[in-house]
Amino acid sequence: MDDSPTPEITPLVSRRCAVCSERASFGFGPPGNSALDANAWYCGAHREEGERAWMARYRPERLG
Repeated sequence: MDDSPTPEITPLVSRRCAVCSERASFGFGPPGNSALDANAWYCGAHREEGERAWMARYRPERLG
């Protein structure tokens, strides 16, 4: 798995945190897609929650 940091991009008005609905900068989507193609967005306060959700869905055992 790639250990590079999750890209942070300037939030758009339509990008809202999946937890608190604040503006979101951290996007999570299927492996191989860019953050711009993310299907879930999280604010800085909930980024770790987004990372945990991503790992639960796409952990290496499920990718093979």
